[in-house]
Amino acid sequence: MSVYKRGGSWTYHVAVMVNGKREQHKRGGFATRDEALRAERAKLSEVDGGMRLGAARMTCGDYLQGWLVRYSRAGAVKRGTVVTTSYQVRVHLLPRIGEIPLGKLTRAHVEALAGDLLQDGRVAATGGNGLSPKSVRNVMATLHKALGDAVKNGLLPYNPASDVTLPKIERTETVTWSLQQVEAFLADCEAQRDLLTAAWALALTCGLRRGELCGLRWSDVDLVKGKLLVRQTRLQNRTGVYQDSPKSREAQRRVTLTAPAITALARLSDDWEAMQRELGGFGHDYVLVMPDDGRPIQPQYLARHWHKAIKRANANGLQRAGIELPMMRLHDARHTHFTNLAELGVPLHAIRARAGHASIVTTETFYVHATEAADERAALTLDDVLGQVGSTLVANPARKSELRG
Repeated sequence: MSVYKRGGSWTYHVAVMVNGKREQHKRGGFATRDEALRAERAKLSEVDGGMRLGAARMTCGDYLQGWLVRYSRAGAVKRGTVVTTSYQVRVHLLPRIGEIPLGKLTRAHVEALAGDLLQDGRVAATGGNGLSPKSVRNVMATLHKALGDAVKNGLLPYNPASDVTLPKIERTETVTWSLQQVEAFLADCEAQRDLLTAAWALALTCGLRRGELCGLRWSDVDLVKGKLLVRQTRLQNRTGVYQDSPKSREAQRRVTLTAPAITALARLSDDWEAMQRELGGFGHDYVLVMPDDGRPIQPQYLARHWHKAIKRANANGLQRAGIELPMMRLHDARHTHFTNLAELGVPLHAIRARAGHASIVTTETFYVHATEAADERAALTLDDVLGQVGSTLVANPARKSELRG
């Protein structure tokens, strides 16, 4: 699809797939580019939206490919979402339901699709390629959205992906560290002069996400004031590494640095400048860089070295000191930070702001994990209060009788 100027007027050229065949539509003579764009959109709605063809003549494959074009052009979602959605349509939906006429797609077809995807996931557990229950749900959500738009456009009387039985997600228990474990781990990283100590400190004591760590620039860091700005992320998907804005308006935030984070960043700043001089400049100011050539660090590289750092710390004798670090995901370092804040009595609204959550429900549901020690402290606190009430009642029998009455 394109709009271009030809002579003194504008022309649009639309190419769509209809029942597996390529159709081209071209029209010129528009006075302005905007007029040509409006006419192009109208043609897409007529042809690709099915108003002329009708659902009976259109396959699910034709519709999904056309829907994907409109979805990506609308600009309503982030680039990473478009990439993921395109992959889901191309790899998981088109091969399985692409040949079914759109008007004949039923809930039974959709439930069979979900079952096939889940079965692929079970095969993957034994060495094949497939999807987890969560990934199956994500693919089905994409299909539900696409078919919902078909209902809005009058192509379908109802959404066949509605009320479909989906696989249950078994949530894995989140691993978190105590403050003592956090302190011991960061001390070991400092002793080893780990270039990624600053990353670990920012995750464990400031709650930054992996993409936020990779997207952090020195221009966003103020070591004098002890603040940093989270205003971009660097993410990685099947097509490579790309830069994006934070996942929500609230995720773009100012974070107060902790003492371990300031110390680690100050030391990294010196190492960063020395490496830059040695390599003749980086051409960027990303905080975290690859150790060999100074390129901005890759998210998957960061995750791999996180696990290596945990293994190294355990091997360096932390266990002999009575401290053992359970293996956990890099994202669990973020969980650790907010769990520790909650146990220290920091209000949830303050944790929500520091985490960059759009809703406090997210903070409470996913990031505040009550530990056994916290539960014991809660019981002891209540015991203390009840004990004081009992003492007061004994000292004042009249009041005790009044409460009983």
